[in-house]
Amino acid sequence: MTMALALMGLLSEGLRARAQDGPATPMAHLHEVVQIGRDAVIGPNESVKFVTVINGDVQVDGDVREAVVVVNGNLRVSGRIRGEVVVIGGDLDALPTAILKRPATVIAGKVTQSPGAQMRSDNHIFSADTTPVLKGITDWALQGALWLRPLPPRVPWVWTFPAVFFFLYLLMGLVLPGPTRACVSALMDRPILSYLIGLIALFFLLLLTPLLVILGAVGIGFLLLFAVALGLFFGRMVVVQFVGLQATRELGWPFLHRPIAGLLVGSVVFCLLYMVPFLGLVIWFGMLPMAMGSLLMATGRALRPKRAPQAMSAAVPSDAGAGTSAPTSSLPPAFPALPADAMPPVGFFMRTVATLLDFILIAAVAQAVGLEGKSWMLLWMGYHIALWTWSGATIGGKVIGSMLCERDGSPIQFKTATTRCLAAFLSALPLGLGFIWAAWDTRKQSWHDKLTGVYVVWKRGRQR
Repeated sequence: MTMALALMGLLSEGLRARAQDGPATPMAHLHEVVQIGRDAVIGPNESVKFVTVINGDVQVDGDVREAVVVVNGNLRVSGRIRGEVVVIGGDLDALPTAILKRPATVIAGKVTQSPGAQMRSDNHIFSADTTPVLKGITDWALQGALWLRPLPPRVPWVWTFPAVFFFLYLLMGLVLPGPTRACVSALMDRPILSYLIGLIALFFLLLLTPLLVILGAVGIGFLLLFAVALGLFFGRMVVVQFVGLQATRELGWPFLHRPIAGLLVGSVVFCLLYMVPFLGLVIWFGMLPMAMGSLLMATGRALRPKRAPQAMSAAVPSDAGAGTSAPTSSLPPAFPALPADAMPPVGFFMRTVATLLDFILIAAVAQAVGLEGKSWMLLWMGYHIALWTWSGATIGGKVIGSMLCERDGSPIQFKTATTRCLAAFLSALPLGLGFIWAAWDTRKQSWHDKLTGVYVVWKRGRQR
C-alpha cells in the first residue's frame, strides 16, 4: 500500500503534465504518456518512461521503463513493465508474453494472469467483489471526488447522506426555532455582509489552528473544534432553509413559504447543485462562510444592548392671554443628538470587520495606482481622516452600520479625526494591544478612542 501511495504522487505529477492536444506525437519518442478521457496504446516497438491514464484503458505491447498508473480504466499487458503498476477502479489482464518486474497494486478490480505471464507473487489486490465497502468508496472516488462533486448520481449509497442530513436539519430546526429564525433573518437582511464576516472568521480560525492543536493535548482544543463544527452544521441548515425560502418566494409559491417547506426545497436545490462537476465542490465549500456569518451576525444582534425608543413630542406653544394661537410650523421637529452613553457601542469583532473591508478597498486602490511604502500609509491616513470628518464613518463602517461621535453624541471634527488617526499608532505599538483593548472595555473603546474622547457606536435605526 505504501508503494501505491507513492505512485499516487506520480499520478498527481502526471496530472500537472501536459495533456496531448492536436496531432498525436509518436509515443516511442516520448518520456511520458498522459491521457485524460482517452485510451493509450504502447506499441511493440515503443518504449516510454511512464504512463498515466485517467478515465481510459491502457494496452502495453512494448516497454515501460518505470511505472503505469490507470484510474477508472483497465490495463492489458503483453509487453514489459519494469516499474510499479497501479490500477484503480479497473482490471489488470496479463497476457502470456507479459513481464511485470515489480508488484502490482489493483484497487476495486481483479487480476487475470494468463499461463506464461511473468508476475510477482506479492501483488496487492483489493477486489471489489470481496470488499463491498471498498467498491462503494472507489465508486464515489471515481465518479464523485475525481469529478469534484459530492453527490455522483450513479452511486446509490451516497444518497443516504442527504436523507440523514435533512432529518438532522429538520430536528435541529424544530428544537431551536428561535435561533434558526434569527440566523435566517440575518441572512435575508445582510447576505453579503454575513458572507464577508464568515469568510474573515474562517480565515482567523485557520490561523488559530496550530494553537487549537496545542490545546488539544489537554482536551480544550478538541472541545473548541467540536463546538465550531457543531456551529457550522447548524449554520449549513440555516443556509439551506434560507435558499429554499428564497426559491419559493421567487417562484411565487407563497403556500410553501414555511420553514419546513423551505428546508425541503433548499435541500433539493443543493442536491441538484452537488451533482454538477466542479461546481458541486465549489458550492459545498462556499456554504461555509455564509453558515459561519449567519451565526455571528445573529449572535451580534442578540448581544447588542437594546435601547428604548426616544419619545418625540412636539411642543405646541400657547399664550393664555392671547386670543389667537401662534401659527404651527410645517418643519419637522428637531431630533436632538443623544449622548454617547445612550447609544450601544460597536464591539471589537465588528470593528475589525470594518477595518478589513477598508483595508481591501485601500489595497485595491493602491495596487491600481502603484502606491507603496509611505505613499500607501499616507493614503490610508487621509482616507480615514477625510471620511471621519465628512460622514463620521469610513466605507467599512458604513457597511456594518457604525459611526464615530463625541461624548455628547455630536459628530467629530477634523481636529479630533486627525488626532485620533495619529493616536492609533500608540495603540499599535505594544503589538496591537491598544486595539484589542476594545474587546473587554466597558464602552468598547481602544486606547486612541480614550485619548481623543471618541466613541464608536451603532447608528440609530440599525439596532434590531
